[in-house]
Amino acid sequence: MRPTNRSALLLSCLVTLAANAAGAATAADYEADGYVYFSNVQAGTQQGGIVPYFAVGHSDLIGPHIQTGSIRNLTVLMPVNETTFKFLGEVGPHPYLPGHPEIHVISTLHGDIHCTWTAEFTLKFINAARDAVFSGDGDFKVVGGTGRYRRATGRFRTLFETGPVPLGADEALAEYSQDGRIKR
Repeated sequence: MRPTNRSALLLSCLVTLAANAAGAATAADYEADGYVYFSNVQAGTQQGGIVPYFAVGHSDLIGPHIQTGSIRNLTVLMPVNETTFKFLGEVGPHPYLPGHPEIHVISTLHGDIHCTWTAEFTLKFINAARDAVFSGDGDFKVVGGTGRYRRATGRFRTLFETGPVPLGADEALAEYSQDGRIKR
């Protein structure tokens, strides 16, 4: 190869790599991790039950934040096997907002991000004492907000899992992670 062809090939490779890297960075620009506290957990095992939650987390995109809302159980507990049960849920009435709208709120230093969501939840008994692990896999849709996020859109996935929760406990703490996209 002549030097000009090699330079053109190298430049073409660099442009392709840069374009792929830029595409990868924007495909999943929202990642967050934190902890979520659930209350009224026993009611959440019943169809129609409401479980309020409060979370604290951090994201490079939106910074430190607080997430609040509630889970509404849509189904009875459906057995997967002798120790594992599933149920479907959706965003329930917001426990802290006037009028209790059915919205999930992510409060940041630059405004609130509003979301709706649906999720599949799992309750797995882990020992003879019937301690359980509660987990969820949710599909969140961004539907606007306030301040910088007034016209926000996007979609992200939320995963969480508690440690062992004693039988009869009415509160639980879990780690969560979120991954997807939020556009202002």
